[in-house]
This record gives sequence, C-alpha cells and structure tokens, in this order.
Amino acid sequence: MPYPTAEFVCDEQNENKFGVLCNQLKTVGLADEMLRTSGKWTIFAPTNAAFGSIDFDLWTRDQVVDTLLYHITPVLLMSSNLVCDGEVEMMNRQHT
Repeated sequence: MPYPTAEFVCDEQNENKFGVLCNQLKTVGLADEMLRTSGKWTIFAPTNAAFGSIDFDLWTRDQVVDTLLYHITPVLLMSSNLVCDGEVEMMNRQHT
C-alpha cells in the first residue's frame, strides 16, 4: 500500500494515535463512504491529543461533519506538493 488510507489510519495499530478521529469518522458515516469510493484524499489527521479534549456529544452531526471535512482534501497530496503559505481546499470548501 503506497499511501495511507482511511482504512490504514483507522486500523487497530493506530487506535492510540487516531482513535478519536476514527470514531467520529465512523459515527457520522464518513469512514464507510471513504472506503466505498475509489476517490483519493489526503487526511490531515488530528491526533487523540488534538481531538481528545473535544466533547463531540455536545455537537450537532453537521458540526462534527464540517470539522472532519476540514481535515480532508479531495485530492491526494504528498508532502512535496505542500508549500509554506500555500492554501489547500478542504472537503468542507474552506481553505487552509
């Protein structure tokens, strides 16, 4: 497997690092959707340390989906494609 996928990020070996992200991807159905389609994405995966203090139970589904989509691009990006001060359009249509 040349590039990490949602399946790779969310496997048991990465639970301690990306468990919160994966749990939320599964809860709102984005993990299944990503695995079902043949699209290419880049996940800027927040770690448990970054997402761990958020109580997603207090959020609406739309807020969770928007936050998750802010961390996914609809294209495959390699680190060599990223430049300082450059912008990337995320799946929620925001630029970062």
